[in-house]
Amino acid sequence: MTVDYDKLVNLDYTAYDHSMDFREGLERNGIRNPEISVEKSYEDGVPTVDVEATDSFLGTSYSESYRLEGVTEEEFEEVMYDVWDSAFQELEI
Repeated sequence: MTVDYDKLVNLDYTAYDHSMDFREGLERNGIRNPEISVEKSYEDGVPTVDVEATDSFLGTSYSESYRLEGVTEEEFEEVMYDVWDSAFQELEI
């Protein structure tokens, strides 16, 4: 599979930006030591990244879904999901 380098770089920056927004959401909700789960799904055929953070001490959670419009299933499965997963797993709270 050939992935468009510019598309990959753009989605890498997009994933990072969304992970920073997600971190702000965690802070607003008082979640300090979250366990983060990143799952992939498809909404109407569009690749989607579902992120949930749970603070087991507080019993609270925060979640968001990100639709990756313009990304093919093959690109998502081969490369893009890993890019997004890494962006959220490497969050420093």
